[in-house]
Amino acid sequence: MQMQWFKNTLVNLLIGWRYRLLQVAFAIFAMVLLTAAYMWATYSIPMLKGKYESAARSMLGEKEFALYDAGLEAYSDHDYQRAIKLLGQAFTETANSDGEIPKSRENHASEIKFLIGLSQQKSKQPKQAIESYKEALRLNPNHSYAKYNLEMLLQPDPNGSSNQQPDGQKPSSSPKGKI
Repeated sequence: MQMQWFKNTLVNLLIGWRYRLLQVAFAIFAMVLLTAAYMWATYSIPMLKGKYESAARSMLGEKEFALYDAGLEAYSDHDYQRAIKLLGQAFTETANSDGEIPKSRENHASEIKFLIGLSQQKSKQPKQAIESYKEALRLNPNHSYAKYNLEMLLQPDPNGSSNQQPDGQKPSSSPKGKI
């Protein structure tokens, strides 16, 4: 009789344990599914629709790329001050928690600084553009457009002052969010 009781108790514990494990697994699955739905609704869909600033407000997703795309769009719309602001935020997002830009993000950070420099140049802020191009080259010494634009800004004009109004290179038409 005691053996039967022990066996029944053991079976009940095992069944209860399996049921609890199933509940925990279902809860984890539901959380993953809800997180994915939230990301899709607040980041992916706005990015696909070109609502980059909305995507940047999402708690999930690559804020850096959403802000970069918003800045690129502002630059394309000739809204250079807005582009400078958005791209500055994108540049800030490239840094890790220590304020350092990881090696894996240096090329993108360089591209952001280059586009900030273009926007500053178009806004008739040559001194700031020079600093942005220098920073772009510090992050990526092979950035030929930043080097060219910097050289054009530093080149003296025939009147003896520095050339403050070069045409500058436009950003490439690379896919949005990719560099």
